[in-house]
Amino acid sequence: MQGAVHLFFQILFVAGAVALVGTSFYLRERRARDLLLQWAGGKGYKLLWSEYRIMKGPFLWNSASGQLVYRVRIRAADGVSVHDGWVRCGGRIFGILSSHTEVKWDRPMEPAAHAAAQP
Repeated sequence: MQGAVHLFFQILFVAGAVALVGTSFYLRERRARDLLLQWAGGKGYKLLWSEYRIMKGPFLWNSASGQLVYRVRIRAADGVSVHDGWVRCGGRIFGILSSHTEVKWDRPMEPAAHAAAQP
């Protein structure tokens, strides 16, 4: 009987740990997604597509583990031009607890599209 109780608590502990890790990943992804949407809206961009990337593109060698990187496609504030790039969400020290975002475009944005996005 004591062995069965011990096994039950081991299973309960493992299930709790898995649930905690899963919840942590979900909340991290959700916070990064919110940062991405705030960044796009704040610049006047419409986010057409985004995908989380493990291989962090141009941010590969200088990103902290708490930062998430997305591949994005946006429609600029002019409503016409479309741009592809990489967006890093979170700061170096506090990760996604920070509201910092940084973008690197595949090609430089034309001045007209960039100026339309400025307030």
